[in-house]
Amino acid sequence: MSFHHSWIAMKGLDRAACLAELGLEVRPEPAARSACEAALAELPDGWLLLLTRDDAAFKARFVALSKGRSAVACWEDDRVMHADARGYDDGRQTWRVAHEPEKGVRHLQIDGDPPQALEAIRAEQAALQDAEGGERAQVDFIFEVPPELAKSICGFRLGDDGLGLTFSELRPAREAHRPNLLQRLFGRA
Repeated sequence: MSFHHSWIAMKGLDRAACLAELGLEVRPEPAARSACEAALAELPDGWLLLLTRDDAAFKARFVALSKGRSAVACWEDDRVMHADARGYDDGRQTWRVAHEPEKGVRHLQIDGDPPQALEAIRAEQAALQDAEGGERAQVDFIFEVPPELAKSICGFRLGDDGLGLTFSELRPAREAHRPNLLQRLFGRA
């Protein structure tokens, strides 16, 4: 299954406060996670996870949720093998690790002060890349470095369903208060 989603996880952010800050609400009917534009789940150890399409989790409105707390965000697009992980503290980006395969199979852009787990993850993925033929391999193990680094912080990675998370689909809060057709026709809005 192909995916091109991003997510941001905030430590210690209340679900209701997150929804209010973003002007979103939980859609009452369940939906498949892959079909959602935005979804919310609670991770173990006090992390709140917001899943979005494309790289939306890096946008300012989501990054602002890290004000007063720590957050980690990740974007994976396995259609083109791009991956990007970022750490935030009190609303500021403190580190970034990104893989852009068009710059080379072993490309990793590293900015700021990434977590210590980076070196072990990078070494493990480089060894797997070498075992498959290095630069000539038909797989890209370096793509795994940013999402595995993000997972090392909050315990979540796209495609890992071992946590048994329940995702709630989100929608703009104003949708809930929009009158339906009959209410508009009969003036009971």
